[in-house]
Amino acid sequence: MDGLFTLSSEHRHSSTEIATNHVTGRESNFESRTTQESQFEGLPYDYDSVMHYRSIAFSKDKMSVTILPHDNTAFWRMGQRKRYSYYDLAKLNRLYHCGPGYTGTK
Repeated sequence: MDGLFTLSSEHRHSSTEIATNHVTGRESNFESRTTQESQFEGLPYDYDSVMHYRSIAFSKDKMSVTILPHDNTAFWRMGQRKRYSYYDLAKLNRLYHCGPGYTGTK
């Protein structure tokens, strides 16, 4: 499921800011990757993904914000673990060639 990891996507830089001064020893968790990006081309950044970190992930004091979304409405949604997002399912479908179900177009 690492291919679904939203924060490592190339869209991350246009969708979030990382407060690295609040991160302790886990900076590598915020590095961007381009693997499998072509399979997910056209899909937006997914703040609602089950693979997205919470806004305080890896903070030094477990309270400081480390991930600042550019979309203010996404702040409290990041890091939810209750359900796959629409785009989580679209990525899984594309990754495993499941057919015409979820493809990322609503």
